[in-house]
Amino acid sequence: REKYGKTIKVINITEEMDCPDCTWDPAYRRSTNPNCEACDGTGKIQQKTECEEKVICFTVTEEEIRETEVGNLKVGDFRLIARWEAKSYFTKAMIDRTPFLIGDIKVIPFRVIPTILETQIKVYCSRTTE
Repeated sequence: REKYGKTIKVINITEEMDCPDCTWDPAYRRSTNPNCEACDGTGKIQQKTECEEKVICFTVTEEEIRETEVGNLKVGDFRLIARWEAKSYFTKAMIDRTPFLIGDIKVIPFRVIPTILETQIKVYCSRTTE
């Protein structure tokens, strides 16, 4: 896998906290300073973590749709094979609906399935325009 595959970057939002440069107004649920540059006036900032993962990438075909039990698959979606250690990043990206790029195609993971021996995961992703 070190020689083959594509390197993708998965970004997870790990925490949302009050902006240190302005004051969060809980009554109005926004910043007291709408011109705050740190949070763009939202009053909250997000801490993000990045995981660069080399994956083996397959495009879903009609034959695979018939052979797999994963619902909502479409021809042209992607199936990724990734290391077991990346499971938490892909699962969080799926829950948060965080898109990432495969080449120049933006996708959102919708299913993360461990292999039987729990050494790898299969990640099914749909193309998105978000």
